[in-house]
Amino acid sequence: MKKFLLAIVMICLLPVTLGAQDRREGQLSREEFQKRHEAYLTKFANLTEDEAVKFFPLYNELQQRKNELNAQTGKYMHESWGKDLDEAKYKEILEGMSANAMAVESLERTYLDKFKEVISYKKIFMIKEAESRFRQELVRGMRRPGPDGRRNRAPQVPDAPSK
Repeated sequence: MKKFLLAIVMICLLPVTLGAQDRREGQLSREEFQKRHEAYLTKFANLTEDEAVKFFPLYNELQQRKNELNAQTGKYMHESWGKDLDEAKYKEILEGMSANAMAVESLERTYLDKFKEVISYKKIFMIKEAESRFRQELVRGMRRPGPDGRRNRAPQVPDAPSK
């Protein structure tokens, strides 16, 4: 459960972190990041240009809706951190978080039906795998030393995989 909550918080905070930081030299804008992410997914899943044109509007719509739900979950967590609340408030927070998790799952199922209209199940599966690998590479990039010898704090967007 702790890993699940940590994953939700990380997913909630990644877009905020990317958007809130001053754009430094070599740091990507949100649009550039999205293009690199789409290129990564496209190459990993071997999407054709036609498939990508049909798939990514749906994918981005899903991500937007999931981000909204995850932001609500993050808000629940943020409002409760370091506070000694009564049992009723903790119950309300946990029920809200659980409802958001179920809503995200419901969205995933709904969009699976939409995705299967434009790409194969195999490619949908490959997109899921690519998402996981992309996140792993982002985290790895943050752990690597930067040019100054210190750890990178800004995520380094991985290039599309070579197959």
